[in-house]
Amino acid sequence: MLQSVGVFITKRAHQEYVQETFPFQSVDCQLNTFEVKQCSFYVLFQFLVAGHVVSTGYQQIVFASQDKRIQRLPEHILLKVREYELPSVAAKS
Repeated sequence: MLQSVGVFITKRAHQEYVQETFPFQSVDCQLNTFEVKQCSFYVLFQFLVAGHVVSTGYQQIVFASQDKRIQRLPEHILLKVREYELPSVAAKS
């Protein structure tokens, strides 16, 4: 998507496993973002089986140039990422 402009770097990641899953189960994933800034954002993951949460987690992503220098996300990408943004208070509780 942005290979010619820059790269995404994972700065931080965490996953909390709530319930066991089994092979061949259908697992749904819901994604949201929070703390969207000019150069970084968090992605929130929530995995569900039959409507029950089995795992939650987050990943902090930083955007950088090809030479790994942090840079601003392109404006059209920021707008798209913000479409999925949750209020910070809700995301942290």
